[in-house]
Amino acid sequence: MAEALIESANRLDDIRASRLATVVTGDPNDSGFRINRGIPAHALTLGLDHEDDRRTRHHVRLMLACGDIPANILATLRKRGVDIHCVGDAQGALDACRTTTFDVLVCDPSAPGDVPAFIRLLKDSLSHEELDLLQHAAAAVPKPKALLRALGPFRIPEEEVPTLQRRYTAVPVFMIKPSSQEEYVVILRPPAAAFVEHSSKVPIERAILGLDVGALLRAMGPLA
Repeated sequence: MAEALIESANRLDDIRASRLATVVTGDPNDSGFRINRGIPAHALTLGLDHEDDRRTRHHVRLMLACGDIPANILATLRKRGVDIHCVGDAQGALDACRTTTFDVLVCDPSAPGDVPAFIRLLKDSLSHEELDLLQHAAAAVPKPKALLRALGPFRIPEEEVPTLQRRYTAVPVFMIKPSSQEEYVVILRPPAAAFVEHSSKVPIERAILGLDVGALLRAMGPLA
């Protein structure tokens, strides 16, 4: 039985390799992710000062901030009623996500501990069927290569990874560099739902509060 699980789980290697090839790039400008230009207009609600019922249904109330997020962004979000939990590095972000399901994550990609690898751990784009297979294989010895790649440098029990990925399927992750606030990245389900946006066009505060996650996921179709 264990051998069958390992063999089945290792078949995920080809799936992950093909998907990660479209997500992971060598371009430092996008922090390791291949992304699309511009958040689709249909996935953004109205401005921060407009009482938009669609926006309030998103319930962005609890946010995880990882690294050096600009103080002006945090102040604006707190003013809008967002409860912000701050951590200093990628492992701290992972530990927080294991115990709490946040509404949104905002990360400094230059924070210690390999933030892009942390985001790939959350957003590896496996289907639910593949996650089930990976979860069963987590108890196998030796560990499937696909699972070892998902863990990367992080300290987390292997059997928690599939559940964590399920919990964060519909949670957007924003990345913004403190030294370059002109643009930011938002990742929902790479590579189809991963975007770079200019702050002058869509301020990150507006995107955090007004991103219509449901519209993006519906446009992509179900996670089989």
